[in-house]
Amino acid sequence: MSMSKYWFRRLRNLALMGGLVVVLLASALSNPSRASAAPTCGTSGRLVPSCGVLTGALVWPRSDESGQSAFLRFERQVGEKQQLVHYYHSGTELFPTDWEIAMANSGRTLLLSWKPEDGHTWAQVAAGKADDYIDREAEYLRNHFADQKFFLVIHHEPEDEVQSKSGSGYTAADYRNMYRHVVDRLRSHGVDNAVFVMCYMGAQVYATKAWFDDLWPGSEYVDWIGYDPYATPSLNGQTGGFSWLMNEHWGDQFGGMYHWITKNHPNKPIMLAEWGIGEKPGDPSYKADVFRSIPSHLTDYPALKALVYFDKPQADVAGDVQVDTSPTSLTAYRSMLAQLDDPTVADEPSKAGSSAGTATKPAKSSSGVKFVGATTLSRNSHKFTAKVPNRTKRGDTLLMFVAQGIRQPIRGPKGWARIGKLSTHKHLTTIWRKSATSTDAGSKVTVDGPRKFSKAAITVAAYRGAFRTAPVTAVVGKKEKKDAAAHSTPAVKVAHKNALAVSFWSDKNNATTRWSTPSGAVRRALVVGSGNGRVSSMLADSGHGVRVKTYKSLTARADKKSATATMWTVILRSK
Repeated sequence: MSMSKYWFRRLRNLALMGGLVVVLLASALSNPSRASAAPTCGTSGRLVPSCGVLTGALVWPRSDESGQSAFLRFERQVGEKQQLVHYYHSGTELFPTDWEIAMANSGRTLLLSWKPEDGHTWAQVAAGKADDYIDREAEYLRNHFADQKFFLVIHHEPEDEVQSKSGSGYTAADYRNMYRHVVDRLRSHGVDNAVFVMCYMGAQVYATKAWFDDLWPGSEYVDWIGYDPYATPSLNGQTGGFSWLMNEHWGDQFGGMYHWITKNHPNKPIMLAEWGIGEKPGDPSYKADVFRSIPSHLTDYPALKALVYFDKPQADVAGDVQVDTSPTSLTAYRSMLAQLDDPTVADEPSKAGSSAGTATKPAKSSSGVKFVGATTLSRNSHKFTAKVPNRTKRGDTLLMFVAQGIRQPIRGPKGWARIGKLSTHKHLTTIWRKSATSTDAGSKVTVDGPRKFSKAAITVAAYRGAFRTAPVTAVVGKKEKKDAAAHSTPAVKVAHKNALAVSFWSDKNNATTRWSTPSGAVRRALVVGSGNGRVSSMLADSGHGVRVKTYKSLTARADKKSATATMWTVILRSK
């Protein structure tokens, strides 16, 4: 059932009341069950976690809260920093807003829902009537939020707005064509960091309509499928547990939304883009029991990859679905989060906060060399097009790490110098360097591989403050000698004060899904491939200046053994 229809304008206005101050919550949000362990779950280019589920929320503001302060208050309540921030936009308003960008730059990933009609029908949008402001939105994304992946829902929950009469402008086919047109328009204007979500209501009353299948935009337009179930004890006896929530239905005509998705679109990851649990009269433990049961049920739903709660005091027939309707309920929700795996979502991570309107910011460091940003690419192709981080400035040192699933060498891009090359059995890693020009920020970097297709994981990182004429003073590679999960970089002598040490690991096998970052290193990028012969890699650096002596070996651990791993240490000299 829909709990969010037509309220997002009000929520948006409330969000603007609280300013743009990012509150640092590290101590308040520490969770003893997970705080001591480094993240071990990565995400693919479509933000699909390699293990566990992503968690997040849409938080309804209370009193005079802004959207940002409401979300931070929710995090304090549940005791953990959330991975996904959900919010709604419509029409011609440009997004993400300043406060949303600030939240993303503080280590969260955005899940934004956009209704792009602005008074037009679906058919009119599909015919190009809204192209002017769709193009403005594309330009805004390129200029303000191009370096971080984010989820984008195109008009959530369309089912109860369908008018099946031909010519209405709101048929299921009109919706499908509108969705496709918006995605095509954004992509054609350079928006390549949006992960597109088709979000259904998932209610049986609509899923059994003859037109329901006509809503589907097509696999090439949909990265994830979402739906919005609620446990609503006051409606039709909907008091089942999590299994009921996943497949709400009556009789045999419809088997539930999770069943429908996995049957008709078996390769798509699933998110509960909204979900909530109402209180059950006479049973004060019901809501808490549902929360506590969820971790044990997740193995029954392997396609479920994200849980995004809808924290609202009055959610239509479900009533008050906020997590803190009782101390017992809040404790149970906190317990649920503590038991879930904790994937790392940012494929261009920046641990430092940032001013609004930017996508990344150099991390604080005592070194004269600072991390600016990184982009990643995982693909099976014979030609690979990576991207230079948007915040790159003239004079920055660019490092491109290419890990291939084939030993035949690639041809480096024009203007880049190869500084390292190392091969193992059917696995090759190459490092390229360039001093950035004034036109490099956000530009494409094309790397030509062999004629036949191969898998590759590419990371392009930008560093600022390195010695201009000779920024790299050491680059040393090392091959793995045995089948192992722990892979150690080579120790390297440091010749200059205040240098920054950069570490890189990669492997090729059929099963790696995650890497752990060694103590003393700051993870900057993670690429986890998929399928047989997948190529994975991780980039980290010291985060601060290292001493003039030998920089020690660092050991990262993959979750699967490999004898094809390569490990690198690169030293960047400070100005």
